[in-house]
Amino acid sequence: MQQLFEIGRPAIGLLKEAAIAGSLEQAIRAVRVLKELHKSDHLGVRTDALAALTLLRGSPRRSVARRAAEALEVNDLWRRQNDPAVVAAAYWSEVRAEASHQIQQAQLEVRDTMDEMRRMTAAGLPPERDTELVESLRETTRRMGRARMQKVRGDIYGRAITHGQSPERSQESDQGGTPRTK
Repeated sequence: MQQLFEIGRPAIGLLKEAAIAGSLEQAIRAVRVLKELHKSDHLGVRTDALAALTLLRGSPRRSVARRAAEALEVNDLWRRQNDPAVVAAAYWSEVRAEASHQIQQAQLEVRDTMDEMRRMTAAGLPPERDTELVESLRETTRRMGRARMQKVRGDIYGRAITHGQSPERSQESDQGGTPRTK
């Protein structure tokens, strides 16, 4: 099997023929190797293996067609789980969700602190407590500002990853600028 990996693209035609016309054992081995070649880092090998597996999925030999379909499903799942763009998009999605949660929490704290200040003013309580509440408001608004910046950063990076741009280009288009060319 290692020799087939070393051969690369030329081996794919032979593997396809073995899966179509060979014995059941040859067909199973050929599909297994094509499945592994479909995970290759080399685009040409990966594309040719995909084409071969797609062709074999429509094979009149049910066992070959089933194994090819399973190989395509497994490889697609493997690619999605190991694709750096998918992993990065998931990370920035989590960052945005956490930042949104922090913003909501800070907004609730600001509302509660403001309500407490109104109650204290109406009751005529001493001004020392006002200073504590004002400082608490300042800290809460700082936290909210940091969370909003993190959410914006997550939006920019997430959008850039989704559209296949660098984050800087995504940010420029958000600001109405024209993307720089290198």
